[in-house]
Amino acid sequence: MSTSDALSWLIHKLEETGLADTPGKLLYSGVGTLSPDRLYVLGYNPGGDPDAESDSPRVHLAKLARMSPDWNEYVDGAWRPGGRVYAPGDAPMQKRVRHLLTGLGLTVPAVCASNVIFARSRVSSGLSNQAQLAERCWPVHQFILGHVRPAGILSIGGGSVFDFISSHGRLLSAPERFQAGHATWECLAARVQLGTQNMAIVSVPHLARYAIDRHPEVIRWVRTKLGL
Repeated sequence: MSTSDALSWLIHKLEETGLADTPGKLLYSGVGTLSPDRLYVLGYNPGGDPDAESDSPRVHLAKLARMSPDWNEYVDGAWRPGGRVYAPGDAPMQKRVRHLLTGLGLTVPAVCASNVIFARSRVSSGLSNQAQLAERCWPVHQFILGHVRPAGILSIGGGSVFDFISSHGRLLSAPERFQAGHATWECLAARVQLGTQNMAIVSVPHLARYAIDRHPEVIRWVRTKLGL
């Protein structure tokens, strides 16, 4: 399937969620990442003020279709966490994601990235019916996983992403824990079978709050667990 065909099918799957026209975002990477690669990156949901950043996933996908296939939210996006406007790629979480992916030996724009839930909120706790929203979005992730066929999923949205993904497959190993070096926060790793795909799933604390650039030992551990 060509990239344009994959994008058309992605829009179709998005419409089935009922979230196509609400404030939010689906892909955090360019349409060129809808192809086989080693990793799928997942946060929890898009942050920011849904009133100030009102573009819908449908609108954003239409924009992506006109952009470079190498466009990437963590490199090119202009974020405004807490209402403060940053230059493209300059927000703390964007820098941390790039630091992590580069430390894993990956080229940031080449990595397919999204969120478990596509609806935007200032904080994740501001989303009502989170479990229901995640279930509505899951078929879209199944579609993406079928195209990317990654060797691993990397959660940058904390343990909630790890738990959600794990619950939709069959754990092939008990979760392994690794101290994140901040308070009692932990990283998690396991192998999971999702449909016919057997892959690693690794979670780090939410990178909006966790300065992973200060913990090279964590990046080394993540790289080992993902087999990169």
